[in-house]
Amino acid sequence: MKTYLLSLTANPLFGITITVFVYLISGWINRACRSPFIHPLLVSGALLIILLNVLNIPLENYQAGGNIITMLLMPATASLATSIYRQFQ
Repeated sequence: MKTYLLSLTANPLFGITITVFVYLISGWINRACRSPFIHPLLVSGALLIILLNVLNIPLENYQAGGNIITMLLMPATASLATSIYRQFQ
C-alpha cells in the first residue's frame, strides 16, 4: 500500500492537483474570515506544508508537479512585471 501511495504521489498530476485544491480551500477560508492577514497564498503554503508532513509525502514527489506550475508562472510573472514597468512613470 505504501509503495502504491508513493507511486501515486510521484505523478506530476498529483502536485498540480493538490496545489490547485489547497489554493481553492485557501480562497474559501479567506472569504469566510475576511481578514487581510489570511491571504490565500500564505494559507495555501502553510496548508501544503502541513499536508505533506502529515501524509509523509516526499518533497521530491510533490515537486514533480510543482515544477510544472512554476514553469507556467514564470512567463506570467515576467509579462506582469513588464507591463508594470512600462507604466512606472
